[in-house]
Amino acid sequence: MRKRLILLAATGALAAPAAAAQAATFSVTFPTDPQSGPYTPGTVEAAPGDSVTFAGSFENHPLEWVTGDFTPQETGTSRTYTFAKPGTYRFFCDFHEDMTGTVHVAGNQLATPDFTVSPSPTTNAKVTFDAGAIADPDGTVAKVEWDLDGNGSFETSGAARVVSRTYTKAGTYGVGVRYVDDGHETSAVTRHDVVVADPATGGGGTGGGGGTGGGGGTGGGGATGGGGATGGGGAGGGGTTGAGPGDSVAPRPALRSAKVVLKGRVAALLVRLDEAGSGTATLKRGATTLGRTTVKRLAKGNATIKLTLTRAAAARVRKGRPLAATLTLVVRDAAGNARTLKKAVTLRR
Repeated sequence: MRKRLILLAATGALAAPAAAAQAATFSVTFPTDPQSGPYTPGTVEAAPGDSVTFAGSFENHPLEWVTGDFTPQETGTSRTYTFAKPGTYRFFCDFHEDMTGTVHVAGNQLATPDFTVSPSPTTNAKVTFDAGAIADPDGTVAKVEWDLDGNGSFETSGAARVVSRTYTKAGTYGVGVRYVDDGHETSAVTRHDVVVADPATGGGGTGGGGGTGGGGGTGGGGATGGGGATGGGGAGGGGTTGAGPGDSVAPRPALRSAKVVLKGRVAALLVRLDEAGSGTATLKRGATTLGRTTVKRLAKGNATIKLTLTRAAAARVRKGRPLAATLTLVVRDAAGNARTLKKAVTLRR
């Protein structure tokens, strides 16, 4: 009996699982004096569960996270952050715009987005783009970004997966969509050629000589389009190409004036707009974000936008040190069209 027990014990020892890999801790140093200096290293490659310890003077170099994943650190000389999930986490010094860095946690997965277009696009009519099928494999979709005029710039960004646009000129527009997940990483871009035709010459669609769709298509303006019963090709395509890409949205809101009144940490931004809508206001100094807020309703004419500054920025202004910044105002009209407005401002006590 004793021999049998010994044999079982040995077998159990052989079958014991291997110990789990231990999480790593990385070190990032930065200056202790008030002068600007680099974070060393500037980029950390980590795995989920790893930690990063920052060592330096947080009083001289307040540590902020671009996407607000962690609370700012403004006092002391050491702080450790643990990264539980994959993603890209960017940090910066609140006083020195040239002090920036990144922690990249490997393993993030991204889907390839796509979208549909309806109805068949014609000039001076609203076209709707729907990316509702996006699903992130290992997280959530934080925001969807659209390039609706095909110029390579993603001018529309936010939670909306359905957006619309009105085009005044016939042509082919390489509309693109991408998304940013909760790990702050951006997916690949999906583009489709969206053909916009004048109603008198037939309907539009996706395709236009490439992509989805072919030549003629069923007409859009009259009973049937393209000058005949039905177009010569498949669905989509169609119409004649106009002089070149162009678009029409509601009158562009203008940032007529901007003044900043600071009370405590709250900055009141006084603006004048020529169109009502909703918007997002961001104050930045270089790459450093001083404050950001979203306003659901902006009135036409004079409007006040209030946002809370970072502690370091407010403290600097309270000490009598003016702070030059750039106010970026993204205004969306009732149709969801967005325009970005910028103006240099100075924060004073």
